[in-house]
Amino acid sequence: MKTVVTRGIVVFLMVWAMTLSFYLFFKHLETGGPDVCLAVFGNSCNGALSGFYAELLGLPLGGWGILYYVSLGLFFLIPRLFGNAFLQGSRFFIFLFSFCSVMAGGYFIGLMLLQPALFCPFCTMIHGINFLLFFLLMKINSYGFRSFLSSFRAPAVQVQPAAASGLWKAFGFLVAGFFMTSGFFGLKALALSTAARQRIDIKKIVADYDLQPVRQIPVSKEDATAGNPSGAMKLVIFTDFYCPACRMFSAETDSILKKFGGECLIVFKPFPLSTDCNHSIKKDLHAGACEAAKASLAAAQQGKFMEFHHELFKDAGKKDLIMVAKQCSLQLPAFDSFRNGPVAASVVQAGIRQGTTLGIEGTPAVFLNGRQIKDTRPGVVQAVLKRELQATGRDSSIYRKKHPDTGRSVRNAHNRQTR
Repeated sequence: MKTVVTRGIVVFLMVWAMTLSFYLFFKHLETGGPDVCLAVFGNSCNGALSGFYAELLGLPLGGWGILYYVSLGLFFLIPRLFGNAFLQGSRFFIFLFSFCSVMAGGYFIGLMLLQPALFCPFCTMIHGINFLLFFLLMKINSYGFRSFLSSFRAPAVQVQPAAASGLWKAFGFLVAGFFMTSGFFGLKALALSTAARQRIDIKKIVADYDLQPVRQIPVSKEDATAGNPSGAMKLVIFTDFYCPACRMFSAETDSILKKFGGECLIVFKPFPLSTDCNHSIKKDLHAGACEAAKASLAAAQQGKFMEFHHELFKDAGKKDLIMVAKQCSLQLPAFDSFRNGPVAASVVQAGIRQGTTLGIEGTPAVFLNGRQIKDTRPGVVQAVLKRELQATGRDSSIYRKKHPDTGRSVRNAHNRQTR
């Protein structure tokens, strides 16, 4: 009776973990879909799904989870389909696969502890299920480390080797291998086809941009800026330094500065998704983001906003702001005085009020000449910028040749006026 209950628990856990794996797999492919993690736990899984560790051999980790649970199911079925001669072999592979899943789970939990921005509630739940499954499977199969290690010892010599039985065993496990390999390439093909469907449709994006209302977004002398103040284009970016999507978009910002800095002024507006300072949101999504925003403004006062910006976005996770200031060679007394002073707090609140008035629901939120560009995938903002520059008859590449330094110097607007 106990074995039946344990088997039922194992089946339930496998089905539950596979359901979560399916969600994470398709969420990885369709990043714009509903964020169940955020709705249920108040913490998005997007940081983990868009990070460096989100794929292995081109297949999202959710896909590997699906393959793992399907494989366990196959190895449970093989003895029932081909006979008990396959029982020990199936138990060997079940132990091997479940042990590997525990090792992988320990590795990824360690990563999440070291880099909190990679924390994924559903991923953590799956790793917990895998730990539990490992011990339950050892119990119901009566197959543990000792049995696993003994399988590598030379078997006792048999008087009449069952050649036919050996062939059937090889056939059974080849069938399982075929299904696993087919599943891998099938899921990978699905991932590639989804990526192909998500290719940027510039015409559609530009058409959507043209339909957006022109909003007035004032720029104060305390706002951090980059590029050319006299440029024909004004790009306003509402950002959060602990936002994974903002971290990804920071590379796009660098590219925009390099290519369009001569004709574009970039204005950085703080919109931290933390209830410590942003009372327009209900859940504290990025703890410490308010302090990071004020620290960036302090760095801007010393003309090193972009350096600070790069250091904060270099790696995922919360940063030691004093250490970042030292890495940027900031004068620490002035840095501390400004970030803890009333001006920095006032600028952050102004950015939050402006973002709330504009109806911003997340970061990064990008506005070009008052119109919002809702798609912030790599290359999209640059494509819209290029179209707008062509419409005005300007050529950013020619401007850069004439003004090679434009776009490289990044400082606070207040510093420009007082120098």
